[in-house]
Amino acid sequence: MKLFKKAKFLKIIFNIMPVTTMVALIPIIKNDYLLTAIDMGIIVLMLMIKKEKRDYQFL
Repeated sequence: MKLFKKAKFLKIIFNIMPVTTMVALIPIIKNDYLLTAIDMGIIVLMLMIKKEKRDYQFL
């Protein structure tokens, strides 16, 4: 049971990391086009790492 809780916790952390990274980059990067490109790169990277059945449906 403990292993299940740990796996669930890691899944939540893994899903939160890209969002917090993208939000944290807003005050650092002033160029909106560069920020958009970096955010798109993060999204593509996360889709390549973790694929679920309907991920591409919303793009």
